[in-house]
Amino acid sequence: MAHIIPSSISRTALDSLYAKLSAFDSGWLEGDDGLGIYDKLLHCIHDGISIDSHQATKRRRQSPLVNAGYSARIAVMTYILEQWIHAVSTSVNNAENINNTCINIVLIGCGIDVLGIWCKYLQDKLPIRIYEFDAWDNCILKQKAMVKSKLLKETYSFETNNDEQTNSSIMPISIISKGQITIDDSGKNQNNKEDDYCLAALDLRQTYKEDHKLSLLSHAFHEVELDTSQPTIVLSELVLAYLGYDGANATMLTIAKYILCRGNEYSMFACLEPVFPSSDQETKTMNDTTRVLSVEESYSMDYSQQFLGKLQKGNSKYTASSADSNIGISSSSWLHPLGDNMKSIQQRFEKCGFPSSNICCTTLGTAAANVAQIRRSYAPNFLRANEPFDENSALALNLNCYGVVCAFASETRTTTTTTPTYIKETSQDWRQKVCPWKSSFYIQIHPIATLIEDNQVRELYGQIYCHLYEEYPAIRKMVKSALKTDLCIKGTQGENSIVRSRFKDKGGNFWVATDSNNSERIIGCVGVRKRKKTEKERTESISSSPESTIEYEIQRLAVDNTHRGKGTGRKLLSFVEEYICNTEEDMKSKRNSDDSFMIKLWATTPECLFAANKLYNSSGYEHAESFQAGSLYMDVYCKTLNKTSQYYHTP
Repeated sequence: MAHIIPSSISRTALDSLYAKLSAFDSGWLEGDDGLGIYDKLLHCIHDGISIDSHQATKRRRQSPLVNAGYSARIAVMTYILEQWIHAVSTSVNNAENINNTCINIVLIGCGIDVLGIWCKYLQDKLPIRIYEFDAWDNCILKQKAMVKSKLLKETYSFETNNDEQTNSSIMPISIISKGQITIDDSGKNQNNKEDDYCLAALDLRQTYKEDHKLSLLSHAFHEVELDTSQPTIVLSELVLAYLGYDGANATMLTIAKYILCRGNEYSMFACLEPVFPSSDQETKTMNDTTRVLSVEESYSMDYSQQFLGKLQKGNSKYTASSADSNIGISSSSWLHPLGDNMKSIQQRFEKCGFPSSNICCTTLGTAAANVAQIRRSYAPNFLRANEPFDENSALALNLNCYGVVCAFASETRTTTTTTPTYIKETSQDWRQKVCPWKSSFYIQIHPIATLIEDNQVRELYGQIYCHLYEEYPAIRKMVKSALKTDLCIKGTQGENSIVRSRFKDKGGNFWVATDSNNSERIIGCVGVRKRKKTEKERTESISSSPESTIEYEIQRLAVDNTHRGKGTGRKLLSFVEEYICNTEEDMKSKRNSDDSFMIKLWATTPECLFAANKLYNSSGYEHAESFQAGSLYMDVYCKTLNKTSQYYHTP
């Protein structure tokens, strides 16, 4: 049934526990008191596991290379969680809000790790609620271990005999355990009377019945009563790779929609996943006899085969005719990396609805190096070998086979509830602390406000197409026309932006982007206004559907040539899309109307502007038509903003 998974995948939970214990024993993580507590909690869970033929394998010390790799994983994931909790707890600046605020820790594919429990030790200013999700077998194992080790005082337990018959009859989502985390002898959390822990079983590969693009996780959030208006971090460690391509996409879409786009401004998603070619890519590469593989590529391909081989070991009887076939997943889909490099992972996250400018991807090696540099200010031997180690090159290659991704909430997300007031630090300040490997360059967008900015926009728009004037004289005419019409400021008085007023008069707005390193210099701009339908379009829309269609048109999208390729144009587009959806939803609420409506966003660009056409294509816009205006060939794009999913994701 739903919760039955390949025994090799289920067994990785125990393997991971033993490997992390071995990593601590090897001394790579010495010097950090917080991680010392993590080590003790791992031992508590280990001691609480019932040792029998079904659940345990013999614990053994791992090789120095494995110890180093797991130490890097522990160091990075605990650092992200620790810094995020610190950012949230120190940013609550209104005493009235403290009583109404809690921190949500959500672990996807939690296994029998203690990362969620460990966070209870990090601060006592705000209550922390832990929600963990995994397959049935892992949840039962973890429940028993936590109760036996007295880490959990249960208030609810799913009664089961844990046999095959019971497994086949359970619900798609089953709450296995609820209760209160009992920390240690210091008295912390001892007086907690409310449940702060929930463990639920489900098959993360399954999709939601009403919307197959979303994971069953969306329903699980509702079942466990997760309040997404509170600061929420979702963590996964080597989980998405086991869900298959479609299963991982559904999970990411669900997190983007329910946590980052509708939740709190401090919400985020952090994952650590394999980064190497998929089986199809490997086959294609191996068949290309003219190509010479680099050392990194060869290692990555070999490592992926070893990874998959470990999963398939001893499971020849597990075929697509068993559990996976019931949900459309073959055994070849047991392992599917997020991508083969950081760029492909970034693009995949964007397609799953994550705000493009709020995604930070790097290799585990880079992330671990940054964390080590910070920790060594008080723990000089942190992530340094305390055992004989001569595999530094192999370690570097190994760490580059994993990626660390942090995705943050959108600045203009939709929220249905009032969230607490935070603003002691800017969003980029705390994000930089959570991800010290994050580039210090970021893009700031705000509505154009002054006449000085009007002049900068005119200068930007007049310069970016200069290189095309000789080959395409019509481009020069197009630019001159814009400067004489909607970007014209001749004869204006005062200090306020006339450009913005002009666009607002037409039902839209106008924004500018600035460089974080120079907030006074405009590096991009975009405007949007209501689009007037032709008589033919009005007639067709009335006859085709009773649903009202609201249409906008993008204009004057421009990015400085020195800032191309940094996500400026994509972020400007996302900003426009979010603004439109928020505006229309607000207007609908003010009208107190239940009428349905559809939002379409149009853009027209010259065919010769290859970068602009590529941007629209990659951002979910569909090519609607082409036409000729004088000597210029023009392309028209359209995107439907779907309110039922993450609003700037193409349905």
